[in-house]
Amino acid sequence: NLVAKQDLEGVVAKKKDSYYYFAKRSKDWVKFKKMHDSDFVICGYVPDEEGKIKSIVIGAYQNNKLVSQGHVALGVSSEEAKIIQKFASQNQHTNPFVEDDKNNTVWFKPELVCTVQFMMRTETGYLRQPVFKGLRQDKEANECVI
Repeated sequence: NLVAKQDLEGVVAKKKDSYYYFAKRSKDWVKFKKMHDSDFVICGYVPDEEGKIKSIVIGAYQNNKLVSQGHVALGVSSEEAKIIQKFASQNQHTNPFVEDDKNNTVWFKPELVCTVQFMMRTETGYLRQPVFKGLRQDKEANECVI
């Protein structure tokens, strides 16, 4: 794949006879982003004002140590949110990461595994434009490695 070989974000396709208009979007021009997906451990969630999931906090193992991979706010279905919240209520835990928690995060045992799709990693190692794709029942948390 040329996009991957050249480390590009993606490609743009357009209708052959379309024009480019500065600062305007058109259905004649479409961007196809190069996306990655990987599995992560869910370590907690940030609740909104109503107590529902605003974002999930994910991690992955590096040298047998759980390392924060940031937050995922998009893609969690209401059904999956209920599963996560039920697990959290039965398996409360403390913050497994070094950084301070400024979000009133609900922490739980890092045992749930999920798949997340993302564009790339930032310089700090977090995921750019992450989207939750679903829970995994067939993988152990310690198998989620960076």
